[in-house]
Amino acid sequence: MEEFKAESLQETVDKIDNSEFIKAIERMRADYTDDNKNDVMNRAVFDVTYFVPAFRDDASQLTQGKDDRLSFSDQRQARFVLLENPQGEKYIPAFTDHEALLKFRNEQAQGAQGFIMTFPDLASVVEVFPNIAGFVINPFTHNLPFAKEFVAEIKKNIVAQMEKIEAEKKKANITMTTNNE
Repeated sequence: MEEFKAESLQETVDKIDNSEFIKAIERMRADYTDDNKNDVMNRAVFDVTYFVPAFRDDASQLTQGKDDRLSFSDQRQARFVLLENPQGEKYIPAFTDHEALLKFRNEQAQGAQGFIMTFPDLASVVEVFPNIAGFVINPFTHNLPFAKEFVAEIKKNIVAQMEKIEAEKKKANITMTTNNE
């Protein structure tokens, strides 16, 4: 998770282009086929960079070192902005463009900062916090929710694919020789 820094904000924002993902969502909504759905899912997981609003808390904490000495250490923490659906479930909003994040922040989350996150970043947050039901991409326009169970299933499938690829690599590295004398 990368926090926006004032001096590099515009450079970072300028590099992020999720327009192909937005086109994929629009194709899927116009023609809901397995191919279009898979295209959206693959892009959401592997290609998209999200802008996520959160409040940063800088706090000093008293910690005990290995030598039993007490010292103050700075702990950075983020409190994610949460949206609640009519069923009372809480979702992290994730925006695909900086302008949408700024509009949301100005209208609903003043003081929140933008963080740049990927699908694995969001999946980790969703996995760790029991009160978070998932995250929602562009909640006020495209409204594409990823529930905790769905995120866990995606993660499980990715891990299984990676293990399969690793096993195939190991298998491919085995060489056989014969002793012909």
